[in-house]
Amino acid sequence: MLAINNEVQNAVWENNFTATPSATSIGTLLTAHATPHSKGAYAALIAATTYDSYGFWLRAAATFASSAISDMLIDIAIGASQENVIVPTFPIGWSAAANLGANRWWFPIFIPKGSAISARIQALIADATARVDIVLNGGTSCMPGPLFAGCDAYGIDEANSRGTIHTPGNTGSESEDANIGAVLAKHYGAVIIGVSGSSTSTSASGYHWELTIGGITICEWYSCNYISETVHGPFPPAPFFASLPAGTQLQVQAEASSTAQDHYISFHCFY
Repeated sequence: MLAINNEVQNAVWENNFTATPSATSIGTLLTAHATPHSKGAYAALIAATTYDSYGFWLRAAATFASSAISDMLIDIAIGASQENVIVPTFPIGWSAAANLGANRWWFPIFIPKGSAISARIQALIADATARVDIVLNGGTSCMPGPLFAGCDAYGIDEANSRGTIHTPGNTGSESEDANIGAVLAKHYGAVIIGVSGSSTSTSASGYHWELTIGGITICEWYSCNYISETVHGPFPPAPFFASLPAGTQLQVQAEASSTAQDHYISFHCFY
């Protein structure tokens, strides 16, 4: 019989959960600037981490707007006196309420013990809000893949709080490969896609999003749209680990389950 040591050292999932659980008011409330597409103020997620963190989960809830476009970007930073952004301009708009399947993502970024973690948002809608919670994978790392110091965004249009527009193919037909962002500025070890909608009346459709390089498919994610202008995904909600040399051009190719709607796409590359 295999003996299992039940005494685990420093295996703590630190979080910013509310004191009383709620189906809607999760985590920390972030508010966008009164001027559209301008950065709002930073809000503290965790004042100081108790342990080293080997990656973290992020969830964003209630960022959708029925019959409207809800483009929104988040910056996640560490440092109390001077914020150091480790996740820049990641799209979190179009997400349903927590009790209706809010979007979530895994970020394999190391955060040292004693770090303050904060976040801010910018949005198309003035004074838009987001409920955001974070769970830190404290203690010895047990997640697959390497860890990184941060990530860079490619294909993001900060002036409009969204990614790069792409039209998937209809009813299982693939779209043509399309460039997303400039060529890579440095070598990266992983990449995750960002997906946002574009319509004030979303149709219930599924989508496949392929990262391609030079016409070759590297990996694929799934997302789906639903009524009330919500986008669910990507799935898997995590980066794909791959060697991505400087000078590489990332491209996207996509297909829809029915008549496709335009989406805004970005790639976020980890270093």
